[in-house]
Amino acid sequence: MEKFYLKALDNLVTMEWQHGTADYSKVLKKGISGIIADIDDSISTHSGKEELEFLKGLRKIAETVILWAHKCSARVLDFAEGVERREYRDNLLRLSEALLRVPERPAESFWGVFEKHLYSDLDIAYEYDDKFNLARARDVSYVSCLLSSGCIENAKSLTQGGCDFAVSTPMMQGVTNLIDSLTVVKQFAFDERLFTMEELVTALKANWEGYGDMRALIIKRTEFFGNDTERSHAVASRLYESFYRYLKGKRTVFGYPILVGDILGYNTHNKWFDEKTAATPDGRLAGDNLKFGLGQSGGYDREGLTAYLNSVARVDPHGIGCGATVTKVTLDEALIKDDGNFEKTVDLFINYFRMGGVHFQPTYVSREELLRAKEAPDDYKHLRVRVTGFSEYFVKLNEAIQDDIIARTEQKYRKEKYKGEK
Repeated sequence: MEKFYLKALDNLVTMEWQHGTADYSKVLKKGISGIIADIDDSISTHSGKEELEFLKGLRKIAETVILWAHKCSARVLDFAEGVERREYRDNLLRLSEALLRVPERPAESFWGVFEKHLYSDLDIAYEYDDKFNLARARDVSYVSCLLSSGCIENAKSLTQGGCDFAVSTPMMQGVTNLIDSLTVVKQFAFDERLFTMEELVTALKANWEGYGDMRALIIKRTEFFGNDTERSHAVASRLYESFYRYLKGKRTVFGYPILVGDILGYNTHNKWFDEKTAATPDGRLAGDNLKFGLGQSGGYDREGLTAYLNSVARVDPHGIGCGATVTKVTLDEALIKDDGNFEKTVDLFINYFRMGGVHFQPTYVSREELLRAKEAPDDYKHLRVRVTGFSEYFVKLNEAIQDDIIARTEQKYRKEKYKGEK
């Protein structure tokens, strides 16, 4: 070795160690523990002294890598205890936990990683919810308490935990965007492999600029929620299963159970978050409206009213989404004014409830009429629409809510049979 290493031999050549490209995916797929299993299998098939020494040496190195990762985990955990800033400390705690798992075991699946981040965000939201409830407890709701069971007997306002039957329903804005974005990832990055996660993330960071073809493909071909496809249904159901597992057994600071809601209310909460939310995989641009309610809009529900209602009814077998939820349905006037069509429409909704649907709010004002009302509000002061759990004169709504109502897909009657219909 000494004769050759870093020597200019005959002024022509020299020997030096250079870099090699390892198969890092092997660690991600198998973990070091899986590689150790491969080594043990190889040991069982070899008998030569040098071969066995080589394999046992590999095993020792692999075991040392695992021990080193665990040692790093402990060091990170110790360091985190002295960190005051919560966000930084939480990141360190997640890193410490990850080092106990990887590289010893394979990296988690995409959904496992997503769910871990989802639960981390929900932890923060859950903490805020308790703070909100404690702040709300300063308000004694006398009128509501007259008609709320338990408040008189417990001598407490329902805002202070006095009610026997109350449910907390934190609202999720953009849940449909989340379902559709996860569907895009599953369909194109994993199932069809038309682009990689890295390419998708790069497109999102660029707000789709320079990636128009990718965005057009997504908008045209994605099996968006509301079209009753098995892929979108699997994603939506798995998401609500994750919500269920997270909230199971949890209570508010006053002991009330928690269900998930998705209504907008009287304020444009979604607009507040719209402006700060970057581009999303469903084709939405940075700052564009997030969808509210459990449903679909913007023409993304392409298979008609039957498919739309099927999609919503099948999402949530656990009922975790039975809080203050809303499913918006804009109906063609022909479905209402024609007696025969009206009866068929009623049958659709009856079957929808039988399948598990819990809510719908109908509007049967045409998109064209809504656009005219927005342009000439003085001529349409009488026009009332369903918003989210309440009705209001269209011209009195702020522009963001008006635009959301206009974007809802107008459902026309189709002759296909509703699932569950005999």
